[in-house]
Amino acid sequence: MIPTYDTPIKGLNLNNKQLTEDEKTLTFTSQKQNFVLAQEIYSSKDGVIPEILKDKINTPLADAISAKNNNADMLSYKINVEKIENKQKFLNEQTDIISKIIEETMLPIIISTLSTTENKLDIILHLAKTVQSPLIFAGIEEANYKEIIPHLIDTKHLIIARTPIDINLTKELNILIRDMGFSLDRLIIDPTAAALGYGLDYAYSIIERIKFAALNGDTTLNLPIISMCAEEVYRAKETKSEDFPESWGNLKDRALIWELSTASAFISAGANIVTLANPKSIEYFNKVFKEQ
Repeated sequence: MIPTYDTPIKGLNLNNKQLTEDEKTLTFTSQKQNFVLAQEIYSSKDGVIPEILKDKINTPLADAISAKNNNADMLSYKINVEKIENKQKFLNEQTDIISKIIEETMLPIIISTLSTTENKLDIILHLAKTVQSPLIFAGIEEANYKEIIPHLIDTKHLIIARTPIDINLTKELNILIRDMGFSLDRLIIDPTAAALGYGLDYAYSIIERIKFAALNGDTTLNLPIISMCAEEVYRAKETKSEDFPESWGNLKDRALIWELSTASAFISAGANIVTLANPKSIEYFNKVFKEQ
Protein backbone atom coordinates (compact mmCIF):
# COMPACT_ATOMS: atom_id res chain seq x y z
CA MET A 1 0.00 0.00 0.00
CA ILE A 2 1.27 3.48 -0.89
CA PRO A 3 1.44 5.70 2.23
CA THR A 4 -0.47 8.99 2.06
CA TYR A 5 -0.32 12.02 4.34
CA ASP A 6 -2.85 14.49 5.69
CA THR A 7 -1.16 17.67 4.40
CA PRO A 8 -0.72 17.64 0.61
CA ILE A 9 2.10 19.53 -1.04
CA LYS A 10 0.56 22.17 -3.27
CA GLY A 11 0.80 21.86 -7.02
CA LEU A 12 2.03 24.69 -9.20
CA ASN A 13 -0.71 26.83 -10.71
CA LEU A 14 0.06 29.72 -13.04
CA ASN A 15 -2.61 31.86 -14.65
CA ASN A 16 -5.25 29.19 -13.93
CA LYS A 17 -3.12 26.51 -15.58
CA GLN A 18 -2.16 23.56 -13.38
CA LEU A 19 1.47 22.72 -14.18
CA THR A 20 1.98 20.16 -11.41
CA GLU A 21 -0.52 18.34 -9.21
CA ASP A 22 -0.92 18.30 -5.44
CA GLU A 23 1.20 15.59 -3.82
CA LYS A 24 -0.06 13.34 -1.04
CA THR A 25 2.89 10.99 -0.85
CA LEU A 26 6.66 11.00 -1.27
CA THR A 27 8.01 10.99 -4.80
CA PHE A 28 9.50 7.51 -4.73
CA THR A 29 6.18 5.99 -3.66
CA SER A 30 4.07 7.91 -6.19
CA GLN A 31 2.68 6.15 -9.24
CA LYS A 32 2.89 9.17 -11.55
CA GLN A 33 5.42 11.80 -12.55
CA ASN A 34 4.88 15.28 -11.15
CA PHE A 35 7.55 17.55 -12.59
CA VAL A 36 8.01 19.97 -15.48
CA LEU A 37 11.09 20.81 -17.53
CA ALA A 38 12.26 24.39 -18.06
CA GLN A 39 14.58 25.20 -20.96
CA GLU A 40 17.12 27.94 -20.31
CA ILE A 41 17.26 30.77 -22.85
CA TYR A 42 19.42 33.89 -22.71
CA SER A 43 19.13 37.61 -23.44
CA SER A 44 22.57 37.57 -25.10
CA LYS A 45 25.66 35.42 -25.47
CA ASP A 46 27.39 37.45 -22.76
CA GLY A 47 27.26 36.16 -19.21
CA VAL A 48 26.90 32.72 -17.70
CA ILE A 49 26.20 30.57 -20.72
CA PRO A 50 27.75 27.13 -21.21
CA GLU A 51 30.61 27.53 -23.70
CA ILE A 52 29.76 24.27 -25.45
CA LEU A 53 26.24 25.55 -26.19
CA LYS A 54 27.06 29.11 -27.31
CA ASP A 55 27.05 28.19 -30.99
CA LYS A 56 23.41 27.15 -30.62
CA ILE A 57 22.23 30.39 -28.98
CA ASN A 58 20.07 32.60 -31.20
CA THR A 59 17.65 35.37 -30.27
CA PRO A 60 15.54 34.84 -27.13
CA LEU A 61 12.37 34.54 -29.23
CA ALA A 62 13.89 32.03 -31.65
CA ASP A 63 15.25 29.96 -28.78
CA ALA A 64 11.90 30.09 -26.99
CA ILE A 65 10.07 28.82 -30.07
CA SER A 66 12.66 26.05 -30.47
CA ALA A 67 12.16 25.08 -26.82
CA LYS A 68 8.40 24.86 -27.32
CA ASN A 69 8.88 22.74 -30.43
CA ASN A 70 11.19 20.53 -28.37
CA ASN A 71 8.36 19.99 -25.84
CA ALA A 72 9.78 22.05 -22.99
CA ASP A 73 7.10 22.78 -20.38
CA MET A 74 8.52 26.13 -19.29
CA LEU A 75 11.23 28.66 -20.09
CA SER A 76 13.94 29.97 -17.79
CA TYR A 77 15.01 33.32 -19.22
CA LYS A 78 18.35 34.68 -18.00
CA ILE A 79 18.74 38.42 -18.50
CA ASN A 80 22.18 40.03 -18.41
CA VAL A 81 21.82 43.63 -17.25
CA GLU A 82 25.53 44.28 -16.70
CA LYS A 83 26.90 45.54 -20.03
CA ILE A 84 24.29 47.99 -21.27
CA GLU A 85 24.58 51.69 -22.07
CA ASN A 86 20.95 52.75 -21.84
CA LYS A 87 19.24 50.88 -19.02
CA GLN A 88 15.73 52.18 -19.62
CA LYS A 89 15.88 51.33 -23.31
CA PHE A 90 17.11 47.86 -22.43
CA LEU A 91 14.33 47.33 -19.90
CA ASN A 92 11.69 48.38 -22.41
CA GLU A 93 13.18 46.00 -24.96
CA GLN A 94 12.97 43.15 -22.45
CA THR A 95 9.28 43.87 -21.89
CA ASP A 96 8.69 43.61 -25.63
CA ILE A 97 10.77 40.42 -25.94
CA ILE A 98 9.04 38.66 -23.05
CA SER A 99 5.58 39.72 -24.20
CA LYS A 100 6.33 38.39 -27.68
CA ILE A 101 7.67 35.11 -26.27
CA ILE A 102 4.49 34.62 -24.26
CA GLU A 103 2.35 35.44 -27.28
CA GLU A 104 4.24 33.02 -29.54
CA THR A 105 4.76 30.10 -27.14
CA MET A 106 2.18 30.40 -24.33
CA LEU A 107 4.83 28.89 -22.04
CA PRO A 108 5.35 30.01 -18.42
CA ILE A 109 8.55 32.04 -17.98
CA ILE A 110 10.99 32.12 -15.09
CA ILE A 111 12.96 35.38 -14.98
CA SER A 112 16.53 35.32 -13.68
CA THR A 113 19.00 38.20 -13.75
CA LEU A 114 22.75 38.07 -14.25
CA SER A 115 23.35 41.38 -12.56
CA THR A 116 24.12 43.40 -9.46
CA THR A 117 21.56 43.76 -6.69
CA GLU A 118 20.52 47.20 -7.98
CA ASN A 119 20.02 46.01 -11.53
CA LYS A 120 18.16 42.91 -10.35
CA LEU A 121 15.70 45.12 -8.51
CA ASP A 122 15.29 47.35 -11.56
CA ILE A 123 14.49 44.50 -13.94
CA ILE A 124 12.05 42.82 -11.54
CA LEU A 125 10.16 46.02 -10.77
CA HIS A 126 10.03 47.05 -14.42
CA LEU A 127 8.78 43.70 -15.70
CA ALA A 128 6.31 43.34 -12.84
CA LYS A 129 4.66 46.57 -13.98
CA THR A 130 4.90 46.21 -17.75
CA VAL A 131 4.27 42.52 -18.49
CA GLN A 132 0.61 41.65 -18.12
CA SER A 133 0.92 37.87 -17.99
CA PRO A 134 2.10 36.30 -14.72
CA LEU A 135 5.87 35.82 -14.54
CA ILE A 136 7.96 33.80 -12.09
CA PHE A 137 10.77 35.88 -10.59
CA ALA A 138 13.79 33.90 -9.40
CA GLY A 139 16.51 34.94 -6.98
CA ILE A 140 14.40 36.26 -4.11
CA GLU A 141 16.72 35.90 -1.13
CA GLU A 142 17.22 37.01 2.45
CA ALA A 143 19.32 39.91 1.20
CA ASN A 144 16.71 41.40 -1.15
CA TYR A 145 13.20 40.22 -0.27
CA LYS A 146 12.36 43.34 1.76
CA GLU A 147 12.93 45.55 -1.29
CA ILE A 148 11.21 43.30 -3.83
CA ILE A 149 8.18 41.72 -2.14
CA PRO A 150 6.18 44.93 -1.48
CA HIS A 151 6.11 45.60 -5.24
CA LEU A 152 4.74 42.14 -6.04
CA ILE A 153 2.05 41.66 -3.39
CA ASP A 154 -0.77 43.13 -5.47
CA THR A 155 0.28 41.49 -8.74
CA LYS A 156 -0.30 38.01 -10.17
CA HIS A 157 3.42 37.27 -10.45
CA LEU A 158 5.06 34.36 -8.62
CA ILE A 159 8.44 34.25 -6.91
CA ILE A 160 11.18 31.70 -6.34
CA ALA A 161 12.62 32.03 -2.84
CA ARG A 162 16.22 30.81 -2.63
CA THR A 163 18.10 29.72 0.48
CA PRO A 164 21.52 28.00 0.79
CA ILE A 165 20.75 24.26 1.26
CA ASP A 166 19.29 24.52 4.76
CA ILE A 167 15.73 23.50 5.62
CA ASN A 168 15.57 25.89 8.59
CA LEU A 169 16.61 28.86 6.44
CA THR A 170 14.05 27.82 3.82
CA LYS A 171 11.28 27.79 6.40
CA GLU A 172 12.43 31.09 7.91
CA LEU A 173 12.49 32.95 4.59
CA ASN A 174 9.05 31.63 3.63
CA ILE A 175 7.65 32.87 6.93
CA LEU A 176 9.27 36.30 6.53
CA ILE A 177 7.84 36.66 3.03
CA ARG A 178 4.40 35.49 4.16
CA ASP A 179 4.42 37.94 7.06
CA MET A 180 4.91 40.80 4.59
CA GLY A 181 1.53 39.91 3.08
CA PHE A 182 2.68 37.81 0.11
CA SER A 183 0.63 34.67 -0.44
CA LEU A 184 2.56 31.42 -0.18
CA ASP A 185 0.32 30.12 -2.98
CA ARG A 186 2.58 32.17 -5.27
CA LEU A 187 5.89 31.00 -3.84
CA ILE A 188 8.20 28.29 -5.20
CA ILE A 189 11.00 26.95 -3.02
CA ASP A 190 14.57 26.97 -4.34
CA PRO A 191 16.70 25.19 -1.72
CA THR A 192 19.73 25.64 -4.03
CA ALA A 193 20.93 22.93 -6.37
CA ALA A 194 24.38 21.39 -6.63
CA ALA A 195 25.97 19.49 -9.48
CA LEU A 196 27.19 15.92 -9.60
CA GLY A 197 30.43 15.79 -7.63
CA TYR A 198 29.83 19.17 -5.98
CA GLY A 199 27.48 18.44 -3.09
CA LEU A 200 24.70 16.78 -5.05
CA ASP A 201 23.89 14.27 -2.31
CA TYR A 202 23.43 17.00 0.29
CA ALA A 203 21.37 19.18 -2.06
CA TYR A 204 18.88 16.49 -3.03
CA SER A 205 18.58 15.24 0.56
CA ILE A 206 17.37 18.71 1.58
CA ILE A 207 14.53 18.37 -0.93
CA GLU A 208 13.57 15.05 0.62
CA ARG A 209 13.57 16.60 4.10
CA ILE A 210 11.42 19.51 2.94
CA LYS A 211 8.92 17.15 1.30
CA PHE A 212 8.69 14.95 4.38
CA ALA A 213 8.20 17.92 6.71
CA ALA A 214 5.53 19.35 4.40
CA LEU A 215 3.58 16.10 4.18
CA ASN A 216 3.68 15.87 7.95
CA GLY A 217 1.90 19.18 8.40
CA ASP A 218 4.35 22.05 7.89
CA THR A 219 2.31 24.51 5.81
CA THR A 220 5.29 26.84 5.32
CA LEU A 221 7.03 24.11 3.32
CA ASN A 222 4.19 22.36 1.43
CA LEU A 223 5.03 24.25 -1.76
CA PRO A 224 6.46 23.38 -5.19
CA ILE A 225 10.24 23.00 -5.38
CA ILE A 226 12.54 24.05 -8.20
CA SER A 227 16.06 22.82 -8.91
CA MET A 228 18.09 25.24 -11.02
CA CYS A 229 20.25 22.42 -12.32
CA ALA A 230 21.52 24.09 -15.48
CA GLU A 231 23.36 26.93 -13.80
CA GLU A 232 25.06 24.59 -11.34
CA VAL A 233 26.04 21.87 -13.80
CA TYR A 234 27.88 24.21 -16.14
CA ARG A 235 29.96 25.69 -13.34
CA ALA A 236 31.66 22.32 -12.88
CA LYS A 237 35.08 22.03 -14.50
CA GLU A 238 34.07 18.66 -15.92
CA THR A 239 31.52 20.41 -18.16
CA LYS A 240 33.88 23.20 -19.27
CA SER A 241 37.35 21.76 -19.76
CA GLU A 242 38.88 19.39 -22.30
CA ASP A 243 41.73 18.75 -19.87
CA PHE A 244 40.57 15.30 -18.78
CA PRO A 245 41.73 11.77 -19.64
CA GLU A 246 40.34 10.29 -22.83
CA SER A 247 38.43 7.75 -20.75
CA TRP A 248 36.20 10.60 -19.51
CA GLY A 249 34.80 10.98 -23.03
CA ASN A 250 34.54 14.07 -25.20
CA LEU A 251 33.44 17.32 -23.60
CA LYS A 252 30.01 17.59 -25.24
CA ASP A 253 28.93 14.09 -24.26
CA ARG A 254 30.39 14.45 -20.77
CA ALA A 255 28.59 17.74 -20.15
CA LEU A 256 25.28 16.28 -21.32
CA ILE A 257 25.71 13.25 -19.05
CA TRP A 258 26.61 15.57 -16.14
CA GLU A 259 23.38 17.50 -16.65
CA LEU A 260 21.26 14.37 -17.02
CA SER A 261 22.77 12.75 -13.92
CA THR A 262 22.30 15.86 -11.80
CA ALA A 263 18.73 16.49 -12.94
CA SER A 264 17.77 12.82 -12.51
CA ALA A 265 18.78 12.96 -8.85
CA PHE A 266 16.65 16.03 -8.20
CA ILE A 267 13.66 14.59 -10.04
CA SER A 268 13.94 11.43 -7.95
CA ALA A 269 14.14 13.52 -4.77
CA GLY A 270 10.92 15.32 -5.69
CA ALA A 271 11.79 18.54 -7.53
CA ASN A 272 8.72 19.83 -9.35
CA ILE A 273 10.60 22.10 -11.77
CA VAL A 274 14.02 21.34 -13.22
CA THR A 275 15.94 23.81 -15.38
CA LEU A 276 18.06 22.43 -18.21
CA ALA A 277 20.47 24.13 -20.61
CA ASN A 278 20.97 21.45 -23.24
CA PRO A 279 17.90 20.82 -25.45
CA LYS A 280 19.00 17.18 -25.68
CA SER A 281 18.31 16.86 -21.95
CA ILE A 282 14.71 17.93 -22.54
CA GLU A 283 14.39 15.32 -25.28
CA TYR A 284 15.84 12.62 -23.04
CA PHE A 285 13.61 13.27 -20.03
CA ASN A 286 10.50 13.52 -22.16
CA LYS A 287 11.32 10.18 -23.74
CA VAL A 288 12.26 8.37 -20.53
CA PHE A 289 9.72 9.79 -18.08
CA LYS A 290 6.77 11.17 -20.03
CA GLU A 291 6.37 9.04 -23.15
CA GLN A 292 5.03 6.04 -21.25
